[in-house]
Amino acid sequence: MLAAAERVLRSEGFNALSVRRITTEAEANIASVTYAFGGKEGLLQALVVRILTPVTVERVRRLNAVARREHEVADLVAAFADPLLDCLQQLGPHYEAVATWVGESIEHSSLTVHTMEPGLQRFVEVLSPHLPHLPIDILYFRIRTAVGAIHHYATGLTRTMQTIPDVTADHQLRLFIAGGLAAPLDE
Repeated sequence: MLAAAERVLRSEGFNALSVRRITTEAEANIASVTYAFGGKEGLLQALVVRILTPVTVERVRRLNAVARREHEVADLVAAFADPLLDCLQQLGPHYEAVATWVGESIEHSSLTVHTMEPGLQRFVEVLSPHLPHLPIDILYFRIRTAVGAIHHYATGLTRTMQTIPDVTADHQLRLFIAGGLAAPLDE
């Protein structure tokens, strides 16, 4: 059923994710959603986890690769941000709405937060030696703000105003986040 839900999401967008549409795609009984997931909300949360788990795995892989060589904060930001941006773009033409939905799911579900935690923890581990001037609570605040900037960018709110190509915009986003993370501590 999750594969069917993902196919519907990719081809028709978030608004098409009704239980009837998903079960039709999966050739399953509507009651199976309640049996397997406890209802539509459980199915949608499982779908978010299905989408975000590979993002987290790729983040950790990229962060580990960057950590093994000489690197800058911007390299770590790219390793952290790009897997999510790549994933959302692979979801097809509806990715901006999906980004909004995924962001809301992360905010409201401990399951999705738990799914993202290994990537976030690895980011903190490899980033903190570059920013020894920051207390850990300030570092976490800046990282949460960076995640908000990535989400804002991914939902298309920034893209509708941009006059530069996507490739340059992606680069500018990384530079902006790296600069914000590394900014001096003002006491």
